[in-house]
Amino acid sequence: MRTPEAVRELDRAMAAIRAPTVPLVRKIRRAISGRLRTESRADVFTLAIALVSRDDGFDRFIASELVAAHRPTMERLTARDVPALGTGMDSWDDVDTFASLVAGPAWRAARISV
Repeated sequence: MRTPEAVRELDRAMAAIRAPTVPLVRKIRRAISGRLRTESRADVFTLAIALVSRDDGFDRFIASELVAAHRPTMERLTARDVPALGTGMDSWDDVDTFASLVAGPAWRAARISV
């Protein structure tokens, strides 16, 4: 699944939700993660960066969860990747999600340093 196709799928699913909540959005993210399971690390990372760059609604939350749920992407995060995923955070929700799902696990696995 290429990035534009994945973003369109995400947008269609999100548009069908009247009042997005974390459990509903997570259900959508899990469905997309299932379709991305066999995709390359580069494709999943590109999708995450596209969502972070767009930064609409739950985009950052979904991007962090997509990365965290895709083992090849998480296992090969670099010191350059992590800041790219964190660029532009402007709320504690963004910070908490990013720190818990991306930066913290990458640091714990010694892929990044402080």
